[in-house]
Amino acid sequence: MDVMVERCCGLDVHQKTVVACTLVGSLSTNRAKKALKTFGTRTFELAELALWLKEQQITTVVMESSEGHVQEKTFQMLKFLRKILGQQG
Repeated sequence: MDVMVERCCGLDVHQKTVVACTLVGSLSTNRAKKALKTFGTRTFELAELALWLKEQQITTVVMESSEGHVQEKTFQMLKFLRKILGQQG
């Protein structure tokens, strides 16, 4: 499998937790560094998640959730914090 993104994160959103898995690695190698961390879904915990993603310079985030209202809250918080942290979009 070819590496397409150097810094990405997958989020598994639940009612009370968000599990984040990041993969960071060069496009010239197939050995990405994996990190897994669990966050809560309260506002300050989602802010911690956004800061953690910023620290790792994550450029791409994908999200999976069967909890629609929680997914929307998580998405809106990350979108808001992305603006605060100085990224476009």
